[in-house]
Amino acid sequence: MDRFNPVYDAVELSLYHAGGTKDPLVTKYPGLLGTCDVLIPVTPVW
Repeated sequence: MDRFNPVYDAVELSLYHAGGTKDPLVTKYPGLLGTCDVLIPVTPVW
């Protein structure tokens, strides 16, 4: 498990508006998605 925390703190939120991040996982995930042949999202449907 990678311990990704989806909650913005004040610093992360200020960076978000400029298109930045301090979380290395936020830059890692798009790169991983770019290498996928198939993506199967598993989400709850309420």
